[in-house]
Amino acid sequence: DLYRGRTRRNPKHTVVRLRTKAKKFRAGLLALKEWMKQARSQRLPALLDTLRHKLQGCWNYFAVPGNSRMTPRYNRHAARLLYKWLNRRSQRRSVGWREFLAKLPAWKLPAPRIRPVEPQMQLRPQANHA
Repeated sequence: DLYRGRTRRNPKHTVVRLRTKAKKFRAGLLALKEWMKQARSQRLPALLDTLRHKLQGCWNYFAVPGNSRMTPRYNRHAARLLYKWLNRRSQRRSVGWREFLAKLPAWKLPAPRIRPVEPQMQLRPQANHA
C-alpha cells in the first residue's frame, strides 16, 4: 500500500511511503511455514543456509522506507517458526526457548534493514526504425 508519511528531519514535509498489505504478509509467512515444514528433516547447517537466503529475499522485498513496523514483525514470526519446526524434528524437544535465543546470533540469520529506494531510471523514448 502507498501512504503519505512525514519525514524525520522535517515533520512538515511529507513523502510517499510503502507498507506491506496484511494479505501479502500472511502469504509470505505461510510460504515460509510450509517450506520449514518440508525442510525440517535437513541437516541444520543446510537448513540455516537456505533460510538465510530466504530471509534475505524477504528483506529485499519488504524492507523499504515506511515499512519499518512489518519487517521486525516478520523477523519475529520467522524466528518462532524456526523454533517450532526445530522442536518437531524428533519426539523430544530439541531446544528450549532461552537456549534457542542464545544460539540465534551464532546462526547469523540476516537482520531486517530498511534500504533506501533507488531513484527510478528515466526511460528514453526509442526511435522507430521502420
